[in-house]
This record gives sequence, C-alpha cells and structure tokens, in this order.
Amino acid sequence: MKRIIGMKIRWNNGIEVSNGSRVLMDAKRTVEDVPILITHAHSDHVPRDVRRSKSKLIATSITGRALKSVYRAPKELVVALDFGKEIEVGQMRITPFVAGHVPGSAMFLLEKGGRRVLYTGDVNPRGGLAVEGPADVPEADVLIIETTYGSPKFRFPNQNFVRAKIVEWALSVVSEGSIPIFSVYPLGKAQEIIALLNKTTKLKVLVTDEVARMSDICQPTFRLSYERIQALHPMVAVVKGPSSNVLVERGKTAIATGWALILRPRRVHRAFPLSSHADFDGLLEIVRRSKAKEVYTVFGFSNDFTSYLRMKLGIKAAPLTREWVTV
Repeated sequence: MKRIIGMKIRWNNGIEVSNGSRVLMDAKRTVEDVPILITHAHSDHVPRDVRRSKSKLIATSITGRALKSVYRAPKELVVALDFGKEIEVGQMRITPFVAGHVPGSAMFLLEKGGRRVLYTGDVNPRGGLAVEGPADVPEADVLIIETTYGSPKFRFPNQNFVRAKIVEWALSVVSEGSIPIFSVYPLGKAQEIIALLNKTTKLKVLVTDEVARMSDICQPTFRLSYERIQALHPMVAVVKGPSSNVLVERGKTAIATGWALILRPRRVHRAFPLSSHADFDGLLEIVRRSKAKEVYTVFGFSNDFTSYLRMKLGIKAAPLTREWVTV
C-alpha cells in the first residue's frame, strides 16, 4: 500500500492527529474550531472545559446524551454518530466502531488517502451485559491502543465465572439478612452489575442518584430495572423485599475491577476481578485483529506492552509521546 506522507499523531492534549486538518481524541481541553472525538463518557476522557466547549464534540448517541445531561456540554455542539456510519471531518473520514468497554463506548477509525489509523480508546474484546457488543475491530495500518492492563501479569479469569461468583455472593449476603453493596463507577460497571442481577435474580436493585442518571441515559438501549436511593457514594445496593428505610451503609461492600487481581482496598468485603477493559491477552487479540503494522500505546503499561510486541511478535511498536510521529 502506498504510504501517505503527512499524517502525524502524538499524545499531548489527548490524541492529536494532523493531516491538512486537525482532530483531537479524548482531549483534556477543547481548542477553538478543532473537532473533538470522545470515545466514551468517563470523566478522564471528557475535556475538562466541556461546559464551555470551543469546538464540536463528536461521540455516539449514549455518550452524547451523557455529555449534554451529565457534563452540561452545549447541546448545539454535540454531534451524535451511529456505529459504523462514516462522516467527513476536515480532510478525514471518521467511523465509530463498538469498543465494548461501557455503554456507548467507541473506537474511531480515521482514513485519508488510503491510510487507516484506528484509536481504540478503552476497549474490551469480550464485551459485557450492558454494552453494544464486544469490540468490533476494523483493519488498520496504524493502531493506537490503550494498555491499562498491558502487562502479562494481568490475565483475567473467565468473566462469566466471575459473574457467577458475584451473584453467589450477593444471594449469600441477602440470605444472612444483610445488604450486598457494589461500589462502582456510575457509568459502565454500574450497568453491568444491574444487568447481571436483573438477569439472574429477583432481587430489587437500588442505585444512588449518580448511578441512576447514567443508567437513565442508557435506556432504552439496555432495559435495566432499578430504584433510586439516597447515599453518599456511587453504588448499586441489592435488597430483598420493600426498599423503604433501607440503610445501605449497614451492608457488606464489594468492588468489581481488574485491579482485584493484585489489590484489595481496605473496608471491602469482596473484590471480584471483573473488568470492562481488555486484559493482556485481550490487547494482543485487538492487535492481531487490526492487522496493524505499527502500534502506539497510551495509558497504563505502555512500555511493557510495546516491548512484548517488538520482541515476541516483531511488530513496530512504541508508546505514543508528545513528539509528533509521521505514520
């Protein structure tokens, strides 16, 4: 394939792409008249000045709704995309693909002159119970991939087995007359736990306002059943029977995160290694499926993962830095 000179990428204000026109992905701040692609609605992927955005904010419909209703982005600047539907941004064609990380999460494929660059954002090739599907990885010449769990020490157990253990624990806590409480991110893990408990139990699911706001945004794409309660921290509590006067702080608390493989926070009764990210083997799968000849990494264990790609697989790979790279 003929190499197109001039497409440049770097990691500075998020992922910056320049090729006659300029695009930012998961930017830290907006820039006058420079379009921002937002992979999903976690706060570390949303510009800090989103309420006073200086440019268009391009995302999927669920992420777009979160930008407007939770982050208070200017409605007129939010551009909602459908998965698989191509749009023109400047001199580039851009297509969102399912990332499988959280509801609405997307990878972005950027194309110009036959050159294809794929940015994964946070990605999960296994998907989950409250996402649009597992990662739908298109082929690309260049791959920019997250490496949150990019070390060989992060190999998650079968996630359906972990889900079964979560349900078993919740039912056990309820049978003891206590309340199982899941301390979660308001977007992503919250909907995963709600969907899991809706699907496998008849327990009533109670959520805090912060979780409810994000869960409401995910309806009707995901049919989740829950009720609101008042509590200090984002959580999904589970009770049997009437929910009035429930003091969820008196329950037993669990977390569900990939970090449970190596960490267990204090004051937590159980830690389940259920992750919305790819583990090490999942990241390798993304690389193989993309068929990319060049790989650049961001977040987490960037050096570990690129070293493995170079030494074991013979793939040109490096962490993305503030220096421009022509691809």
